[in-house]
Amino acid sequence: MPPVHPKEDTSYDVIVIGGGSGGLGFGRRASSMYGQKVAVVEKSGRLGGTCVRFLISVVAILCELAFDLYVFFPLCLTPIFSEDWVLYP
Repeated sequence: MPPVHPKEDTSYDVIVIGGGSGGLGFGRRASSMYGQKVAVVEKSGRLGGTCVRFLISVVAILCELAFDLYVFFPLCLTPIFSEDWVLYP
């Protein structure tokens, strides 16, 4: 979301410092449940916070690993050689 710079003097009921998951959740509740006019101030310019972005990438990696283990691990348990095979020198 691009930053918004109001041209006129604007007053807010609530100013939230930090656009992480907690700040966004609080701002949304204050606006929707209590009808407050909310401004969110975020230094980095990216909403969502570092915890959410980091956690999503970690969960995606773990899901990929779990899928790979589910598909390929049974192949590791099957024997490569059979007792019926005859080896010729």
